[in-house]
Amino acid sequence: MEESEDLLDSRIMTCEGHVDFVNSLQNFNKDVNEFKSHLNIFYCNGCISGPGSEKNSSKFVKQNKVVEFAKKRAKDFDPKVWSKFIKENQDVDLSASFALNDQRIANPSDDEIEEVLNIIGKDLDHSKHGCGACGYANCTEFSVAVSKGLAEPDMCFTYNSRKNKKTIMELSKANHKMEDTKKELEKSKKEALADKIAMEEAHQITHSMLQELPSAIVIVDHKLKIIQANKGLINLLGNDATDIAQVIPGLVGADLKSFTPYNVQKLFNFVLNSGDNIINRDIHLNDEIYTASFFSIKEKEIVGAVLRNMQQPEIQKEQVIERVTEVIDKNLEMVQKIGFLLGEGAAETEQMLNSILQSYKQSVLNESKFNISKLNDKNG
Repeated sequence: MEESEDLLDSRIMTCEGHVDFVNSLQNFNKDVNEFKSHLNIFYCNGCISGPGSEKNSSKFVKQNKVVEFAKKRAKDFDPKVWSKFIKENQDVDLSASFALNDQRIANPSDDEIEEVLNIIGKDLDHSKHGCGACGYANCTEFSVAVSKGLAEPDMCFTYNSRKNKKTIMELSKANHKMEDTKKELEKSKKEALADKIAMEEAHQITHSMLQELPSAIVIVDHKLKIIQANKGLINLLGNDATDIAQVIPGLVGADLKSFTPYNVQKLFNFVLNSGDNIINRDIHLNDEIYTASFFSIKEKEIVGAVLRNMQQPEIQKEQVIERVTEVIDKNLEMVQKIGFLLGEGAAETEQMLNSILQSYKQSVLNESKFNISKLNDKNG
């Protein structure tokens, strides 16, 4: 450039390093009329401390290496060869062109700035002043930065304080609500515990009563696995069932198919599949006759059955009474249809059957009174 480097004559001021780089631009912008020189700015501290240089060595060590390298190359330097390359490449076009690519963010409108001011709880009268906690000179500058996406409302101390206060109030309300809910839950828990205890007691009473009933009772699932069975059923099923019941009370989980014939299993499956109950069906089991009732407890999932031995005296009396009653009902129905043919004969038949029924009922009643009297004598 044929410019002198003498400080008195030079029109160029050179600065190096990122600190002087920024300061020189700020000073030039502030006091442009005071500057009588051009700026020759290096962001690095000379080429030996540039971006591609070694980071672990000091400036003076790197300067010494540069000098040694220059001396080494000077020994092999040939001016003629150098001149030849210069002439060959002197017409190379090293020019470059650049297009404007403005990356500056457009300034927001007054309405956008006012919107941000409203969010942070400021108005136009207070927008020229600020606490500075956000890093901006005033609230307007901060609102401009927020509108441009360069800052967040949470950076405002006032906004954060108000937001935190609101959050604390909401948390306080939520805590009170949680306390009320906790009390309700505790109350519900106690009630549920009381209901559970009552249900367990009721279940225990029902289970005890079920075990003492003379009839055989069993409840099974859809695979005919026993859910519950009483002593009457275990005694009915024989010695194998009795032995198993000593290990597994109530035969819970045992396969009913292992203890009963196929005809009984069919009746269980019928109720499971159809949902229809079977009442007072006579079946043969262990060379004895039983009257059995099968009923659906949970459709297609759980079935219960009650089996009564017809050979037992009390069952015989009860069955006779039931069946005589059925005969009377059927006879009365027949009388209504063909009464004009039967006349007095039908009435006599009804009277006879009623007499039989009353006789058996009286027999059962007398037997019950005798047992009670005998029990009183024993205790008295």
